[in-house]
Amino acid sequence: MSRLRIFRNKKNWTQAELARRSNVSRSRIAAIENGALVPSVHAALALARALDCTVEELFSEEGEGATIAWAWHPTQDFPAYWEASFDQKVLAFPVEPLPYNILPPDGWFDGRSRKPLSSDASSMTLIMASCDPAVGLLSAMIGAKTGMRVLSFHRSSNEALSLLKQGVVHVAGTHLREIDEPGGNASVVCDLLGKGFGLLRGAVWHEGIAVRPGEGLTEIRKTVSPHIRWIGRKQGSGARRCQDKVLPSDRAIKNVAQNHWEVTMAVRQGWVDAGVCHRLAAEQAGLEFLQVSQETFDLCYPKYMEKDPRIVGLRKVIRSVSYRKNLTRFKGIDTRTTGDEETV
Repeated sequence: MSRLRIFRNKKNWTQAELARRSNVSRSRIAAIENGALVPSVHAALALARALDCTVEELFSEEGEGATIAWAWHPTQDFPAYWEASFDQKVLAFPVEPLPYNILPPDGWFDGRSRKPLSSDASSMTLIMASCDPAVGLLSAMIGAKTGMRVLSFHRSSNEALSLLKQGVVHVAGTHLREIDEPGGNASVVCDLLGKGFGLLRGAVWHEGIAVRPGEGLTEIRKTVSPHIRWIGRKQGSGARRCQDKVLPSDRAIKNVAQNHWEVTMAVRQGWVDAGVCHRLAAEQAGLEFLQVSQETFDLCYPKYMEKDPRIVGLRKVIRSVSYRKNLTRFKGIDTRTTGDEETV
């Protein structure tokens, strides 16, 4: 099993760059990486010299079952995956539904080794974790302006920061503080992760309660009545902090939504009467919205990655006039501080 792609990505080299350094054609390199070609002795030696490793390390069959490094454990056998590079390693991400994005997989894992389905894009893939309902816009603009691919996994603020601490995402979105709370999200990041992180302001969000029109739930106090059915939000999420401001701590809620859209679906279909979500999600679903709080949404990344082309591209897009103009078209999003930066 060839580990050529893994070693190439450790150097952050494209196939063309490796071809230039090794004098092995790019088409041959692509075929070797995809398992369609067994390299000649001359090509194997040239590639190993260029990559500063041994031929055995590059092409040995030993450890074939360990040729894939999962960011987190897949939930099914023979999973499809996406790949992205991190420092000196390439991680595989089990394909899962991305609420605001649909992307083809990079390959699948047959239980022993990787089976690539497409050309390598790991060094040009930005991995994010957040619950931003407008992340589709950000992903599309990053792709259009930089050519990078964005994989944004839906996770709560605490979950996203935990993944960043583990080193398996490049960026974590967090909205665990309101606009007037001292310290803001920087205090949360410092407590959970320590220092050495950058915060890039995404926006200020309106968070509140979604209800169906015509139900008479025109005030927050009416939604807390015992006969009003609620869908809950997960512990560790910004939405849960908002929910806890409204509902009594002993209020029992049977079902918990995983994201803003699940809340709007449950309310819209009449399965529940109320739930906390972003104003954008509520109004796009045709629901009434009762604002509870304004929260700062920040994107957190390790400062050592500041010069990484993916972080450079992210910062460039978020600070652009065109992104802010597009973002202001969504309700419940204040962009006056979008692009502001802070170091933790």
